[in-house]
Amino acid sequence: GYKEVLRFLNGETVKRECIDEVKKNSRRLVKKQLTWFRADKRIKWIRTDNYDNIFDLTEKVLQEVNKYLP
Repeated sequence: GYKEVLRFLNGETVKRECIDEVKKNSRRLVKKQLTWFRADKRIKWIRTDNYDNIFDLTEKVLQEVNKYLP
């Protein structure tokens, strides 16, 4: 959002347009990142909503990381 905010601060856009542009460009970036990550088979996705607390989630993450450590 730096580019959009700078345009707003420089008087090139109004606040509403700045907010809309930040949202739109953020969604585009997320879509590009997800496309890239999904194509990389080395990435192991862990659903965070499958865990009742942060401790169980952390344990799962550490188990996955340890699989790749010597």
